[in-house]
Amino acid sequence: MVLGIDFGKAETYAAVSVGGQIFPVHSSSRPSSVWNGAELWTEKEESLRYFRETAEHCFGYAVSQVRIACPVSSSEEERLVMLQAAKEAGMTGVLIEEPIAAIACFDHIYGFKAGEKVAVCDFGRGEFSAAIVEKQPDKSWKILSSRKNEESSGTEFQKSLRDELVKRLSSKNDLSAALEKPSFLAFLEQESERVMWRLSVVNETVFQVPFGYGDILECSISRTDFNMLVGSKIWKTVRMLENMAQEIGSALKQMDGVICIGGRAQIPYVQEIVERAAGKRTLRLPDPKMAICRGLIADTLGIAEETIL
Repeated sequence: MVLGIDFGKAETYAAVSVGGQIFPVHSSSRPSSVWNGAELWTEKEESLRYFRETAEHCFGYAVSQVRIACPVSSSEEERLVMLQAAKEAGMTGVLIEEPIAAIACFDHIYGFKAGEKVAVCDFGRGEFSAAIVEKQPDKSWKILSSRKNEESSGTEFQKSLRDELVKRLSSKNDLSAALEKPSFLAFLEQESERVMWRLSVVNETVFQVPFGYGDILECSISRTDFNMLVGSKIWKTVRMLENMAQEIGSALKQMDGVICIGGRAQIPYVQEIVERAAGKRTLRLPDPKMAICRGLIADTLGIAEETIL
């Protein structure tokens, strides 16, 4: 049985391949860590062992190999540490660069042809990134260009919305004392996340927060308002991708396909901006935040033997 793990900066996902089918094993909103119900693990060896034991318990098969997604920018030292952690957790380790894992998931569904170039936009909760990949005659994929957008991240979507909601509530109420309370700040984070996803399915919603002794403060916000808050962050990544395409002698509109992965790719305005710039509809998955994890164990993924420890 093969285990695939995507250690994101803000979320962690794991899945296994059993009998040609892919099953999720774990998901966590804790940055690059695992909560096992009793303690928080941040050491990769402990996390990997937990994933292996959980998968083996759930499916009744031994995990022989773990495929781990790594950023293209990962240093050789970082890669060796990850492979060693897999070995100490009792598995053969294989490192797959994130854009390759992502495109393997889509290739499994859409079946790209040799020579086709695909733009990969990662709108996760961490830093946004982009890559351009090309399918090779041997069915493997080559990264032609890859870059991070250090000025934009998925967490900034929520932060921008939270700040706007606090601004609206503060126009009629003094929130200075409440904003110093950790419980109030935690509620703001949770509620702004809920409002963000609510605006993905409705045009307007209400933000509510407890205040004082039994009082409820509320304000309304529209999808248009939210789009104005996050639009520039999306466009920065799209412009970066357009520049990358030019640098390899092509253009974003000339790509044979465009895919958006990561949790924030589920926000309608993200897809709208990317499609406007690309001049075509993006290729989609029901759950884009699981694309890398699923691609790690897809049968369309070619693995270089030198990545195995």
